[in-house]
Amino acid sequence: MKINSYDFIWNCYTPDELARVVDDAQLSNQGFKFLYVIDTYDIVENFLPYTEIELFSKGDSNKLAHKFICYDFLFGHFDDNPIILANEYQVELLAVKNKLQKQLNEVKAVYGNLKKLKEQTPDFTNEARTREFLVKHFEIILLLLIINDKRKNIFQEFLNFIRDRLTVSEIKVIKNDSATINKIFDDIKPSSLSVEIFERFVEDNKPFLVSIEDDNDRHIFLENTFRDIQVVERVMKINKEFTRLDLKYYVVYLSSANKTKDLLDAASKVVQGYKFQFHRNIFQYFLNARVKTEFGEDSKKTIDLLTGLNDARHKIERIKNEKTFNWGEYSDIGKSINKMFREASIRIDNHFFLSIYRKYNFHSEDSKEESTTPLSPENVRKILREIDQNEDNLVSKLTKFDQDLEKLNRSFEVTSLLPNLHRRVAKDIIQNAYQHIPLLLFFGDEVVSSELHEFVDELIELSKEASHSQKEKKNSVLKKLDRIVNKFESARTVNEKYTRSIIFAYISFVGNNVIESEDELIANFEGLLKMLEAQNLAVDIPKSIEGNRLSYVTKHNKLLPEICYVLIWLYRRNKRQDDGISLGEKYLGMFSNDPRLLHGVGLCHQVKDYERLERDDFSGDLFNASAFFFEKALQGYQLKFEKNKNEKTKSLLVKSQTAILNSLANSNIRKYASGLGGIELIFEADKLMTDIKTLFSKISLDFEKHVTYFGTSIEVLYYFARHNKQSGDLPIAKKKITEASLALSRLTQLSDFDFSSDFFKKRFKEIPKLMNEIVLKK
Repeated sequence: MKINSYDFIWNCYTPDELARVVDDAQLSNQGFKFLYVIDTYDIVENFLPYTEIELFSKGDSNKLAHKFICYDFLFGHFDDNPIILANEYQVELLAVKNKLQKQLNEVKAVYGNLKKLKEQTPDFTNEARTREFLVKHFEIILLLLIINDKRKNIFQEFLNFIRDRLTVSEIKVIKNDSATINKIFDDIKPSSLSVEIFERFVEDNKPFLVSIEDDNDRHIFLENTFRDIQVVERVMKINKEFTRLDLKYYVVYLSSANKTKDLLDAASKVVQGYKFQFHRNIFQYFLNARVKTEFGEDSKKTIDLLTGLNDARHKIERIKNEKTFNWGEYSDIGKSINKMFREASIRIDNHFFLSIYRKYNFHSEDSKEESTTPLSPENVRKILREIDQNEDNLVSKLTKFDQDLEKLNRSFEVTSLLPNLHRRVAKDIIQNAYQHIPLLLFFGDEVVSSELHEFVDELIELSKEASHSQKEKKNSVLKKLDRIVNKFESARTVNEKYTRSIIFAYISFVGNNVIESEDELIANFEGLLKMLEAQNLAVDIPKSIEGNRLSYVTKHNKLLPEICYVLIWLYRRNKRQDDGISLGEKYLGMFSNDPRLLHGVGLCHQVKDYERLERDDFSGDLFNASAFFFEKALQGYQLKFEKNKNEKTKSLLVKSQTAILNSLANSNIRKYASGLGGIELIFEADKLMTDIKTLFSKISLDFEKHVTYFGTSIEVLYYFARHNKQSGDLPIAKKKITEASLALSRLTQLSDFDFSSDFFKKRFKEIPKLMNEIVLKK
């Protein structure tokens, strides 16, 4: 008995991997149904794996043949398990198409591999040598047969797999469970946990990441890894939910990528106490499916077989580690396994692959006696002759496949940007139309920002009209959105790809009001930030020398502040001000002159101060920190305004300046109302409102149609009137409170006033009372 008689088991499985297949059999015995979520790596890399030119010149040809037969089983018409494509992977379907096109552009590589395979075969005129080769390399001959068969059905097979087997939206399960299962898959989304796992993965694999010299390769690796982690997080949470609801379903993450183990190791470090045992590779999938086919509903035989294989694999592992090889014990193991397959084949590998072989066009005459292979030398010669004869036929078929794939070019586009043009209310106190969302993405790059800023400017003006937006204006905004998507959907360089990701995520933030929670948006931008940090990871030479160990640093990159900018806004909108401040201060050292980061950090400080006011905490330097950042941001915006040539960008810069001025005015009013300063604070607020009106005149905006600004100016009038009353200057007090009262009546007529928060509206409750005291003298 030689070890390669069972090479499929010994070479393709670790003991732990076989143990997981035993687990699956036991779960099946308990009535569990399996749902397979596939890693697109398994499609992209392995649908046409034999087109890689040098594939069979590396490693174990038999093991490669095993792997490709298993994939042929998965993708072909031998298997009917529905395969689920997670939402995160849908964007990669286009990459699948592109990968196949790239391979098919070098279609002769297929035949290069066939020739290499044939070169490994002996002279088949020698019967003894031929039979010896077939015993050792049956799978290579079978793979040649499979490849030959592809000349008939390669394109249709791919389409059938996509159409009939790949579940993109509705999960196909037992009818009574369908609605529940689909709701669980829809409701469970990736979160910031994916970012934590990704950060751990990067930390564990820094030397490897730094070793990837090509920026594009590193980008693709990081982007795919982050998507993988998001899918792993969802699978974990879905399985937990199945357990909680006592549903007998189990989601398997089907991935054969080498990095998956490292990824799960990182996940187990972050989510301590949870066993990430839902991962299977193609070999485990194939073995599970073939044993089920073998024994059908007889679960006892299935479990006995797999348990026997698992025990044998563990023993072989120990034998190989011993100094003395115990052939006798090994022989007993082989004999015990052979008994399970006495009726079919002496080789376990041949037994599993024989039924696949018989579904092709070449059939051997089955012998009643046991034989070492179902193939004869004549069968092999017939296969090789057939391959030679069909070379031109296969080339033309693959070329047509290449042409037909062009028709799929837009079939799997998943960028769904459906703007609902109303302003989405944040959880925090900031409601200014020009400050509740970030307006100035890529304001330092006029090529990128030109159409984007035009879109955002129109969007924000339209959103101020609440639900009364004009149809014509909506259509104009949607047309601009369409131009942006078309402009950025094609990206070649790494920076272009990141730019596209940032812009598309940003548009879904500012233009989509159907999102119930911004947590997923935050996780998306956090993931982009971590990927970009890892993309620009480098060895910090001085620190490495000083500490006598490798240290790493994030290099300067012009896209980093773009992500930080949006993320600070998202943190603040969701009452995570401390996270916004920490992120801003982390990168202000690198981008100290970026007024957007200063603006965002200032808003975070201001929101924290408003929360202190709600708790009646008037101690310390209330509003001083926000004022520091706001004033520096104002200076920075003014410098950018003077240098910028794009009119829409300049308009947004002015609007951002007015928003900051209004925030400073409000801070002064709050401090005065809290007894933290004298009337000079109201005079300063009044001056700031005059500055806003001056800036508005530059861009032809009506001051009184902007609720937050108009409301602040009314408050200034109210506090002047109150001060004048207290000072005994009743004529001026009467004039101011009358102006405030008339202005308030106009303010409440604005449609946006109805959408304002109670915190904003309660500022004006004292105006009628003071009006009565001064004018009516009640």
